[in-house]
Amino acid sequence: MSSNVCKNLESVKGQSFGVVGFKEFWSYLNKDLDKAWRERLVKNHLDLIILRLLKSKPRWGYEVNLEIRDRFKVYLSAGTLYPLLHSMEEKGYLQAVWEAEGGRGRKVYRITPRGEEFLIAGARAAEEFLRRIQYEAEIGPFQQKHA
Repeated sequence: MSSNVCKNLESVKGQSFGVVGFKEFWSYLNKDLDKAWRERLVKNHLDLIILRLLKSKPRWGYEVNLEIRDRFKVYLSAGTLYPLLHSMEEKGYLQAVWEAEGGRGRKVYRITPRGEEFLIAGARAAEEFLRRIQYEAEIGPFQQKHA
């Protein structure tokens, strides 16, 4: 959140927002921001999340969706999940096999060796990204370092 937004929020402390006080408003705002960031992070890294889930065991698409919903509290529409699964299969990250269970067939997805390599590279990149964010937070903005 920008410092201007924080200053503006601080300046209204103690004021009433209709029937809601500042604490309640701030709590609501934080929950909303948490949800927005959680959804953004999940959707931007969905391929890595799927690969990580499939590394632990093969799953069918609906099971992947339920697991993501349970772990991250993010619901994915079929129009988001299934095109990505097909794309990942085309790239060689997943292998899909039709299995019949109780007379009904469904695709079960498994991670491939190429998918495992992609997952390892993605995990390394995410760790480096977080390390750089932490570094910037500790030493200050770029301009301060090179002034």
